Amino acid sequence: MPRKIEVTVNTLHILRKLAEQQQFAALKDACLAGDVADPAVSILLALALAHLGEYQEAENLLAGILPIADTLDPDARVDLAGVLMLRLATDEAIAHLEAVLEQTPDHALALGACRT
Repeated sequence: MPRKIEVTVNTLHILRKLAEQQQFAALKDACLAGDVADPAVSILLALALAHLGEYQEAENLLAGILPIADTLDPDARVDLAGVLMLRLATDEAIAHLEAVLEQTPDHALALGACRT
């Protein structure tokens, strides 16, 4: 059985870089090698799955994440907003981005999404 990679700030940075570079197959593999129980990893996995056309799997992950969305750190919540936008839940995504801006007014990604 492969050893799971510990989720660190650096690990999340690498996963987010893969998403930024639209390397969704690599992102999926990297997330699965990590701790999928970590909500931040699950969100990025859902993003990868949705981009790869694995919509039901992405929805299953989101079903476990949405009830705890208010407890996520700002970066994970912005990632969640990205997944929600991908599934055309724009109002819900904007609500999460606005909540991030209330908590972290200078969050660059949230500002960019809400102020354009």
